[in-house]
Amino acid sequence: MFAIKLIVCALAGYALGNFSTGILVGKLFAHKDIREVGSGSSGSTNVIRSFGLLPGLLTVAGDFLKGLAAALIGQALCGTAGLLVCGIASVIGHDYPALFGFKGGKGIITSLGVILVIEPWLAPALFLLELLIAVVTKYMSVGAIIIMLLFPAAIVFLFSQNPDFLLLLAGSLVISALAIFRHKANIVRLIQGKESRFEAEKILKSKRPR
Repeated sequence: MFAIKLIVCALAGYALGNFSTGILVGKLFAHKDIREVGSGSSGSTNVIRSFGLLPGLLTVAGDFLKGLAAALIGQALCGTAGLLVCGIASVIGHDYPALFGFKGGKGIITSLGVILVIEPWLAPALFLLELLIAVVTKYMSVGAIIIMLLFPAAIVFLFSQNPDFLLLLAGSLVISALAIFRHKANIVRLIQGKESRFEAEKILKSKRPR
């Protein structure tokens, strides 16, 4: 019975992840498919760069909420195991949505929604750190990669005495690995010096959708 519940968690999480906020927002604000402009990602960073601040913030909210909802559903059904299975499935659904040709985002914001359920203060702390690193380095991808590398370390620090520690550590490593894998093209561009820069001043001006 527990195994069946975990399967339900995985399916529910993946289905939630398939709700692509970036694609919906792009269609509503600019009548364009976000995957056909900018970096081609349906995530919030590309939405902000392509369509402006307000569409980007709406994308952040939607992507965060689906990770949060998935984790809460999984937790209600199967405790920590369900939280992780449903939460990770939502990230995979966001990254590789079957409804949209398996072409999605990079999963950082959706991952933070899952992390909020694991440890409420950790998600906003990582998000603020990501923004700080992006402002200092001028690269949003650098901030995303660093916080995802730090996430498993934070689990070790916070939950080493928790009965579910090994489960939480394994889940954090999967979430981290997914995020870094999705940033492989960014890593290549960073090495080549071709990565797009994060310019907070322009973003705050919120350009009109084209």
